[in-house]
Amino acid sequence: MASAASSEPADGELIKQCSFSKGEWALEYPVDVGFDNIYELFETPVNVGFDSLSARGLLAVAYAAGEHEQLLISGPESFLAAWESKAEARSVRPPETGAAATNAYNTAMAATDSYAARVAVKIVKATQGTMSLIGSVRNLPLVNGARLSIAAFPRLQKIAPRSTIQTSRLRELAARVGVVLPDDLDTTESAREKWVWSLSMLTRSITTKAIGFLAMAYASTPEAWSDAVAALGADGRLRVDYMAEKRRQLRESPPLPLSLIHI
Repeated sequence: MASAASSEPADGELIKQCSFSKGEWALEYPVDVGFDNIYELFETPVNVGFDSLSARGLLAVAYAAGEHEQLLISGPESFLAAWESKAEARSVRPPETGAAATNAYNTAMAATDSYAARVAVKIVKATQGTMSLIGSVRNLPLVNGARLSIAAFPRLQKIAPRSTIQTSRLRELAARVGVVLPDDLDTTESAREKWVWSLSMLTRSITTKAIGFLAMAYASTPEAWSDAVAALGADGRLRVDYMAEKRRQLRESPPLPLSLIHI
């Protein structure tokens, strides 16, 4: 008779397929030639005449604009070209004016607390229009009470559906797959940019199946969580014997009473 472990297929998902997760991004990307529409949006009195954007800074701005997943999929050069193309298309249309547009822009800008978020407001306005600013720009991650919001990272959010998670548990996961996270007490903009970078990398370092089992453990007990983390390999996959045992337990567990099932 086949054992439970032998009946559980190995996790064959290929997770490090994009240039970001492969570590192929350059440190900086030039934007001083050909990017006339978006270049000026990154300019400040301090960096007048700059010629390139750091990859980490670009990812932070894309995160604040709600577009970091697109950037991670397409890569910096294609993503920047897409932003420029959208800004070109918007530039030939009449600008949005009036009290509603002014209020949308001022409200969005007043809610920002970083350079990245302020640039994101200008990017969204230039590429999508002023009224698209309503509810579209977010601030960079910031640890609050030893917890961090992961609402912008759908795969990680499967573990903690309430959108925040203890940073200690994030660190346990990150350590298993070789991802370094910033210090909880470091609230500088640089550290917050690092959170975006590190969480993006963590998202792409653990398989879909592993995330599912980790979510089950997270919803169970601290001991169950510790066991799941210990079973996670450096390749982002759980041991086959661990998955087989947890699947057996899941199948053998009694069904929920009808009174507890929400339809």
